[in-house]
Amino acid sequence: CGKSSTLAFMIDSLDHSHPSIRVISADERTEIKMREKGYELRSIFRTIASKPLWFDDEEGSDKDINEYRYNVTIGKNLKIELHCIDIPGETIDGNMTVAAELVKNADVVIIAIDTPQLQENGYTGVVFNRAKNVSDLIEAALAGQNCSKQLLFVPMKCEKYVHNKSMSKIVSRIKEVYANLIRYWKSVCDVPAYVVPVQTLGDLEFSHFATKGGVQVAY
Repeated sequence: CGKSSTLAFMIDSLDHSHPSIRVISADERTEIKMREKGYELRSIFRTIASKPLWFDDEEGSDKDINEYRYNVTIGKNLKIELHCIDIPGETIDGNMTVAAELVKNADVVIIAIDTPQLQENGYTGVVFNRAKNVSDLIEAALAGQNCSKQLLFVPMKCEKYVHNKSMSKIVSRIKEVYANLIRYWKSVCDVPAYVVPVQTLGDLEFSHFATKGGVQVAY
């Protein structure tokens, strides 16, 4: 649903947010992967004027756990090591123990949500977002812990709902679909969970789902 692409642009935005803030990749692999993601998203905007835009929900998706490392300098004295771990939903079943350990050691847990899928595609959209798998993962990671993490539900591709002022419906849908996880979180953590929407593609709004070559795509 665009986790690593969003990370690439979040880092780029942070790096240009203030003259005193400097963000650099801590290793070559991070630099290469994030440059590729940035180019991928920018290429969308270069082509939309000449042809319809559609997304194959599985096309180009990475099924491996990936790590991205950054060094953030703020002013002269503050330095932060930012370590981002991307756990694709497809890998949770086969790597639950590994994934749970990574979540257990994290300071912030971000649940990336494909908003059109969740809101428009019924049960299929819930399965696509692997809501149960994600909930099981976080419960496994927090078992026996005194939780002091931040939990963020991040609906992506939500331009349509921001523009027509219906984000409250998205929040209600997230509360419904992730109800068990939210109840569990409240039982073990004193820290609130937050919904932080991301307009992944600026002014481009979701239109509809259709079948293209036997594959469901979003327009």
